[in-house]
Amino acid sequence: MTCDTNSPMCDSDLDGIFNLDEIANGCTDPFNADSDGDGLTDGEEITGADDPLTPLVPAGVSDPCNSCDPDDSDPSCYIDTDGDGVSDANENANGTSPTDPCSYSIAIITMPITSGADCDGDGLTDAIEVSGMSDPFNPCDPDSSGVECAYGIHIPTGFTPNGDNNNDVFSVVIGQDVTSFVLHIYDRWGNEIIKTDDKLMQWDGTHNSEECNSGVYAYLLEAVMNDGSGQLLSGNITLFR
Repeated sequence: MTCDTNSPMCDSDLDGIFNLDEIANGCTDPFNADSDGDGLTDGEEITGADDPLTPLVPAGVSDPCNSCDPDDSDPSCYIDTDGDGVSDANENANGTSPTDPCSYSIAIITMPITSGADCDGDGLTDAIEVSGMSDPFNPCDPDSSGVECAYGIHIPTGFTPNGDNNNDVFSVVIGQDVTSFVLHIYDRWGNEIIKTDDKLMQWDGTHNSEECNSGVYAYLLEAVMNDGSGQLLSGNITLFR
């Protein structure tokens, strides 16, 4: 039996966590019940409740994105060969390369970034970008003034609506190759709080005139390009006050 993957109530991998919540998490896979491959389902790790259909029993809550939590007995849990901030154990579990400083998932960084790599070539090291909440794989973040950014779609990974006039609003960059688009933003419970087709939209972190809580929100962007092709983009946005 399958469910509509766009439905807020869909749980494709039957791990007890809705798809949109897994997308908002930023690292768990809505189509893999055990995203970090440690023998506990994502639902077991997030809730601490046992799934009787699996052999392991959780001792409490743990990180569903970290293969070394709760079991850190593997020596590679403490080794980061490429200095990208992700342990070799987690890289092996998540399918990225433990010897390539530009092959990693931001969501599972648990160690300091020491590589000095600038994976998107924008002049800022990955360590600086991650600490500043910009995307180390996107040359248009945080500086979107370049010509190369004008023709694509860029969706920021976070914003800080705290009134300091620095990164206070969330907005998307919609390039000239895009004919039309619709952006949906959902809270952690799958409630749609934003739906817009306005390229000039700026979200100030409120909904119905009330401040939204700090946390991770999921987005879904449907775009139609000039050549008639479509793009469906999804991911997460961190709101931090």
